[in-house]
Amino acid sequence: MKTEIKDLRAIIGNIPIKRVCLEDETLHEIFIKNGSEAVKEKLSNTIDIDYTEANDTSLSVPETSIKEETAVEKIQKETKTIIPDTEQITNPEPKIIENRKLTIESIYDGKLLLRNEFNNYYILGSLTQDLSTLRTTLIIEEKTTGRKERTKVDLYERESLRYLAEQVADIFCQNPEQIEIELLQLTDELEKYREQQLEQIKNEYKIRRNFLQIAPEKEKQIIEFLKSPDLISKIDKLIEQAGVVGEENTRKLLFIIASTYKMNYPLHSLIQGTSGSGKSHLINTIGQCFPPEDVMSMTRVTSKSFYHYTKEELVDKLMLIQDYDGLDEEAQYAFRELQSAGVISSSTIYKDRTGNLNSLVKVVKSHFASMLATTKAEIYYDSMSRSIIIGVDESEEQTQKII
Repeated sequence: MKTEIKDLRAIIGNIPIKRVCLEDETLHEIFIKNGSEAVKEKLSNTIDIDYTEANDTSLSVPETSIKEETAVEKIQKETKTIIPDTEQITNPEPKIIENRKLTIESIYDGKLLLRNEFNNYYILGSLTQDLSTLRTTLIIEEKTTGRKERTKVDLYERESLRYLAEQVADIFCQNPEQIEIELLQLTDELEKYREQQLEQIKNEYKIRRNFLQIAPEKEKQIIEFLKSPDLISKIDKLIEQAGVVGEENTRKLLFIIASTYKMNYPLHSLIQGTSGSGKSHLINTIGQCFPPEDVMSMTRVTSKSFYHYTKEELVDKLMLIQDYDGLDEEAQYAFRELQSAGVISSSTIYKDRTGNLNSLVKVVKSHFASMLATTKAEIYYDSMSRSIIIGVDESEEQTQKII
């Protein structure tokens, strides 16, 4: 009797133990025969079993007959079926994996994914470029069940990270130390990913081509071509093959103007013609004859866009503007200053790291050749003095050539 009570106490802890004498019947049989009132009556006539210590021999439970011991055994058996063993309900702790090679996957713009051993971590939104914080929106998905938890957290706040790990571990029934390790790995990978983004942004402002590597055989052919006595005529034929029909004098002149974009005194041209006369086709074809990284083709220019280029971004460029009529007065003024003076400056304000407003003079340097297309060159008196005015051939003969 002592052994059974001791085992039962080990299972149920401090829950009071009561004994019911059922004789040869079970509670189920009593319910079937006499209904619930008979079961309540049986359960009201119980005897408390007092057991304080396993080694205490002075028990308040008297020695009972074999029939009573059998009843206790039945209670013990029924109790075990109701309260399962604690070892069975406790999930086995996952093994902690610290050193695993992980990579951030880009699902699409604004959603990243880090796959881990037990969970998937989705990062939503763009990462802040402020290197002092790493605040992000997380979706943590348990791999086995697919359950998801969503939260916002600063991965640089260690206490918040630990608290989040405990919360997720409690919800997913996982090891909190493992969750914290996964979050720290996520922090490391996001730092690397953000640094790669910053490097890409930095490289956009670098000179993309300092020099061109040419094979020795190709270099000999180029030198021989440039030594030709009728070089301009050969270039003109190549431009014709590129798609410019007729306009023999115009296309040669435009090529010479465009080729001055790295010379000491770059030239500018203003191509005039009616709508649909082929102005844009002409300047675009000439522009394709030059390295694409040196050509800036613009369809629309806003009022203050020229003031927001970086300091050397407009240096050694060939600029094409498809419709000069679309520029407003302020944009035209800035463009003229860039043509003639080679620099524009503007006084503006900015916020420093502490949030204070400061004044700043921003300077944009320029050195470029340009080809502009317009339907009404005669109204741009200031531009006409800075550019070579070229009219598109709209004669019947030119139309027949194109046909």
